[in-house]
Amino acid sequence: MKILNLIVNNPNGEKVREVSFEKDGISIIYGKVNKPDDEKETSNSIGKTLFLKFIDYIFGANENGEMIKPKIYGWYLEALIEFEANIFKVKRVLGKSELIVNGKTYELGEYKELFKIDRKLYSKQVFLSQKSNLISMRTEASLDDYTSLFKLLELKDLTNESNEYYGIQNTIKELSALEKRVMQFFDGIELSKIEERIFLIKKSISEKEKELEILDERITNIQIGKEKSDFIDEYADKNYHLKLMQVEYQKLKLEYKRLSKSLEELKQVDISSQDLKKLFDRAKFEIPELIIKRLEEVEKFQKNIYSDRKALTEEKLRELAHKKTNLKTSIDISQKEIEKIAHIISQNEIYQESMAIYKEKSMELQKLMYQQGELSKIDGIIKQRKDEEDKLAKKYIDVKNAYSNYYDAIDTYKNFIYQMVHDIYTDKVEAYFSVKLKNRHKRNRPFAIELNLTGDTGEGVGEVRKLLIDLLVLRYNKLLEILIQDSSCFSGIDNRQVSNLIKIGHNIGKKSGKQYIISINDYQLNKKDIELMKLISAYTKIELDENDKLLKFDF
Repeated sequence: MKILNLIVNNPNGEKVREVSFEKDGISIIYGKVNKPDDEKETSNSIGKTLFLKFIDYIFGANENGEMIKPKIYGWYLEALIEFEANIFKVKRVLGKSELIVNGKTYELGEYKELFKIDRKLYSKQVFLSQKSNLISMRTEASLDDYTSLFKLLELKDLTNESNEYYGIQNTIKELSALEKRVMQFFDGIELSKIEERIFLIKKSISEKEKELEILDERITNIQIGKEKSDFIDEYADKNYHLKLMQVEYQKLKLEYKRLSKSLEELKQVDISSQDLKKLFDRAKFEIPELIIKRLEEVEKFQKNIYSDRKALTEEKLRELAHKKTNLKTSIDISQKEIEKIAHIISQNEIYQESMAIYKEKSMELQKLMYQQGELSKIDGIIKQRKDEEDKLAKKYIDVKNAYSNYYDAIDTYKNFIYQMVHDIYTDKVEAYFSVKLKNRHKRNRPFAIELNLTGDTGEGVGEVRKLLIDLLVLRYNKLLEILIQDSSCFSGIDNRQVSNLIKIGHNIGKKSGKQYIISINDYQLNKKDIELMKLISAYTKIELDENDKLLKFDF
């Protein structure tokens, strides 16, 4: 998709600006301004960046309240675009998320589907400010940053494998966090000792059961009168049922405690779309309107889910409380009945001794079985996490195999950047580009994009590195036909390197049949470079200054 022409109209339908663009190569938005006192500033608000944003709007960008102020709502853009060898007329009114294509109205999502616009990919070729990272506007590159770059550089298998690898890593992270939460209830036990502890408890349970069998047989064989024998049978029966009730009571208590904690977490999880927006606002990060809308839908969906879960949890807690109360009452009654029978039997010293031991062993067995059950839960989580780690190891092999298939392509990119750097710098500067596959790790992400420049690089080498990646993508990607760079992208770079970067971008656009649209300020150029100045003169599509701003007024 290419943009051939753009008209900016005011709400009265009056044409304020009309700009035609080169179909291949460079088109320049020129700022005739003095260098600002603050070297970080590159614009005097004459409208260069806003004009690039208008172009971005034609390429399906979401509404941007920070850049497109309410004061210019109602202004509209008319553009001619080329898509799959056909020409389309597009109209977009500022402040609305709908577009008109050849007279037919489309919602923004429909518009992007019509022209097969993937905004994740365009984020790698449309830059209205400096990047914070070699490949990202974020300080830390995200999964989307890597997968989009891989897709544009025709490293598609790395995109697919990265998605799966990240997914397994995220599962491991969640299970590890769950382990820590559960382990809080078992102070003093190391994770590495859980399996050993379960094994030893299992052996202890087996031994206790054997001891109780022996005691039971001993009690049964004691010769007493029929009346006392009946009491003993009744005692054993009631004691057995009491133990079952006590075990059940402990389970209910544990479940009640778990659900109570879950309820508290549910109450603390609530975060609205407005809260998220405020966080982004504080970070001065643009949230697309579509994302805001989806956040609100997610918020509504989330509230329904958490509301249902909260209601179900509260209902379950009431049921458990009722069961606990009833069961506690039954236990108390049973204990009193057993105490009465035990008093009768205890008149016989042998029975008194045997029953005391039996009671003690039963309590020990009950305690061991409870510990076994709880530790088994933790063991299950640990085994699940280890299974995911094994899966990660296997997936790493898949990632490594996919990576090995792209050695030649990556070498091509290395050589291309190496040559670009030699064309940019007059002095000897060496460049090494790499898509690095890191060692397998359950948390660290698998890939790193590296670009090192050594030698007398002068000013702004960090920004040069970022621009080299943009030009690499412009040259080799087969999905997008445009690269847009704002004058801020060249901020801090020696004007000699700026001049060479611009010439290289133009040549790449010409040879690959793609558009290279930039805004640049007069003071950022090396005016001693005759070739460059001829290029600026020939390809400047609109010149702006303090007396001739984009919209003819300040806003």
